Amino acid sequence: MLKFSWGIGIVIAILLFTSFIGVLVTISMRQKDIYLVSEDYYEQQLKYEEIISGKKNTQLLPGRPLLKVNSLGEILIDFSETQLSDFRNITLTIFRPSDSHHDRSYKFHELTNPILAIPAYPLKAGKWIVKLSWYSEEKFYYWERTLIQ
Repeated sequence: MLKFSWGIGIVIAILLFTSFIGVLVTISMRQKDIYLVSEDYYEQQLKYEEIISGKKNTQLLPGRPLLKVNSLGEILIDFSETQLSDFRNITLTIFRPSDSHHDRSYKFHELTNPILAIPAYPLKAGKWIVKLSWYSEEKFYYWERTLIQ
């Protein structure tokens, strides 16, 4: 019969710990659904100063764009509260944090109507982040809102 001592207890504890770590490593290596926030994450971080100034410019507006979803399933962005007249180089990104395969991006050269309508019917239920950037009167503006569909 083997006598149980503190030395044997330490050896058993080390073996159990290494087995546990081995199982965790195996599970993490088999995981396939790992999504980055975006593919060009580092390039976006380099441009973040421009986004910060765009957010400040948007905060200085008398009114901000309004985000709505109408009964037809369209995402509506209403610019009429901003009191700006000139909207150019508009980029709208509908971003899904949990799955980048469902992200959508739209670009518009000019906006003639103060209400921008995008069909929302292909959007899955869940959390979406709507990112909007545009130029008006030679200034860059950036606006971001969360949409729960």
